[in-house]
Amino acid sequence: MLGPAMTARNYFCFPAPDLWRDGRFMHGGLQWSRGGLDCEGFTPQRMAFGRAVPLPLSGTRNNDWVIGAEEQAQLLPSWRFKRDRLELKVFAGLDIKNDVTRPHDPSNRLHGTSVGARAAVN
Repeated sequence: MLGPAMTARNYFCFPAPDLWRDGRFMHGGLQWSRGGLDCEGFTPQRMAFGRAVPLPLSGTRNNDWVIGAEEQAQLLPSWRFKRDRLELKVFAGLDIKNDVTRPHDPSNRLHGTSVGARAAVN
């Protein structure tokens, strides 16, 4: 049973897979608002992303195919403004991303973890 702060009108969970011949992508997230998602106020959002795609042939791996993988997480506190039929959401927060290649490809610049800030208006 959901407590009073986690009723169905207070949160929104969204998954989104995308599978195709040349790769896979998955993202999802959760928005929550104590007063309800249809009201003004504080609405934190958490999102997670994952992607795996074949990359062009690697010159340092005897022209073997490598798989590029990316994982990303965002924690975006936000504020929702509502006026009549207009709704505006302002997000700003932490963005963490990790890029790897499998097998390891030293010729690819996308390696390692980066931490930054992200802002958006929706």
